[in-house]
Amino acid sequence: SDAAERDAAAAQLAEAAERCPADTNPLLAARLHTSLGDLIQAHAQDAASLQRALACYERAATLFARHGTPEDLAAVQMNQGSAWQGMGSDLRGTLLKAINFYHQALRVFTLAMHPGEYALIHNNLAAAYQRLPMGGEQDVMRQALAVQSMQEALKVYTIEEFPREYAMVQNNLGNAYQYMPSGDRVDKLDRAIEAYHEALRVRSRSRAPVEYAVTMSNLANAYANVPAEERQQMLGLAERCYGEAHEIFSEHQLADHAATVEQALAQVRRDLGRHAVR
Repeated sequence: SDAAERDAAAAQLAEAAERCPADTNPLLAARLHTSLGDLIQAHAQDAASLQRALACYERAATLFARHGTPEDLAAVQMNQGSAWQGMGSDLRGTLLKAINFYHQALRVFTLAMHPGEYALIHNNLAAAYQRLPMGGEQDVMRQALAVQSMQEALKVYTIEEFPREYAMVQNNLGNAYQYMPSGDRVDKLDRAIEAYHEALRVRSRSRAPVEYAVTMSNLANAYANVPAEERQQMLGLAERCYGEAHEIFSEHQLADHAATVEQALAQVRRDLGRHAVR
């Protein structure tokens, strides 16, 4: 089975890493520990697995810091950030560790020299900032940092060269603007709507139906919340977007998504009814 093959590969890597003399062949030892950490992290089911991956990365980082290139160490720091980000417990503490490792990696992986790594780190940073529990003014800063990281990622993820990543980040950017707790509400919703439409330039119903439905439901949320004079027109747009998203989620048997959209659609129809009575 795949699981048995993975376990066998992990055992072989672990044995090779232990047998490789770190004092005479530190770079090979570091790369073996990194590969073992990557394999464990890729299939981690729980925090204990991620801790094992982190132990591998820590050994690799120690060796790379002494004997490797700055890029070697930065690549491990990226992986350390990813592993900490995957932890479920002590969300604030683990996310702050992830953010710290990502920023260490960004000292080496700059936009000019390593655009691919730069974009990936900023994409992960944005997700970490969005999940980071904070309150009050700190919450405003957290959302602003998430938006800033998404905008940095979009300097690399262009629609021409990375259409899928472009659409993903634009969809997430729309969510960040829509739920930003401060600033001009109408302006934020306008920016969210613009970002969702950018995502839909790539996410079509024919090519990526589920992703299309996700963005359409997000767009519907934004339309439904615009406090504009053209309220009825906006609600009408929201109704159409929700309706199409519900249809697709139902077709693909995504019951939870369909139920959530169905509730939102019912509320929009009630709001439309109230506007029609007036």
